[in-house]
Amino acid sequence: MILSMTGFGKAVAVFENKKITAEIKSLNSKQLDLSIRLPQCYRASELDFRNHIAKALERGKIDLYIYCEEIDSASEHSINIPVVKSYKQQIEAMAAELFSTYSGRNTLYDMTKYFLDASVKRVLRPISDITGQSHLIDSD
Repeated sequence: MILSMTGFGKAVAVFENKKITAEIKSLNSKQLDLSIRLPQCYRASELDFRNHIAKALERGKIDLYIYCEEIDSASEHSINIPVVKSYKQQIEAMAAELFSTYSGRNTLYDMTKYFLDASVKRVLRPISDITGQSHLIDSD
């Protein structure tokens, strides 16, 4: 049985591709007041955690926090090149169809520049109307 009711402890363990950190702190209290914060994957075991702690500690305000972090998760992700190529082809086809009368090269760059220019003008036109600074936008 643990005799002191005031304390703090922290432990870190690594299992496979997870880093698990457990922190527990306790304060003096007449009764057992247990607060547990667990990751979603361990919520089903919360009652087991509570029972285990209640056997070791009779009273006090106890806070238990458990955190899980993925290790090497960045190496598990990769870009699906065939899907990206398919998206690029679809966007270029859309640009060719939408801008067939546009006097440019009908490239993805042209389409992006056109939409960006139009968006900037939509934002700046009301500002130039208010401020009277028409030099902010090009005339259509």
